[in-house]
Amino acid sequence: LLEPLSNYLSKVDLGTKQYIENYVLTYPKRRLVNASVKDHINIELNGQWIDAIVSKVDASLMRVFLPVLNKHEWLYRGSLRLQPLFNSLSSYEPPCKRLAAEKPLTLSNNKCHFLLIPLNYGWKRQIRNDLGTIVYVSPCGQMFTDGERLHAFLYQTQSLLSIRQFTFDMNCRVTQKFIS
Repeated sequence: LLEPLSNYLSKVDLGTKQYIENYVLTYPKRRLVNASVKDHINIELNGQWIDAIVSKVDASLMRVFLPVLNKHEWLYRGSLRLQPLFNSLSSYEPPCKRLAAEKPLTLSNNKCHFLLIPLNYGWKRQIRNDLGTIVYVSPCGQMFTDGERLHAFLYQTQSLLSIRQFTFDMNCRVTQKFIS
């Protein structure tokens, strides 16, 4: 708990690292989504953006109604699950031009672990403890929480990456070095 911030940040993925650094540097100011009752807003749920309707705003929280699930949920107005904030803080490129321009992958060019190769080509791997899953974010911003959809995406975009270079195992920390 009293560990220096730099030590802690070395253990998290790049997207989360940037979010935490930004939060600490701008504290006590917080980047919150401005919303009013009855506003429509997209929120992330299981790797998909779905429409929600703001039903109540209370300080830094907001209650949203999810019509597709017919349920309410409270969200922190600074959550990256809110699309306006996600878009303002993420650095993804517009629809998948980057994937089409990938240079060929060969094992001789990549001297890193095979699970790190997608990260070197602009993919992000997020550990979502709140959802109990891994989320892969493509360079163009699409999110994947399961191998089947990810495999279909790789096939449709004719990516040279293989589904075997991705893992949805929550216990696998692909960016941490093994020290025996």
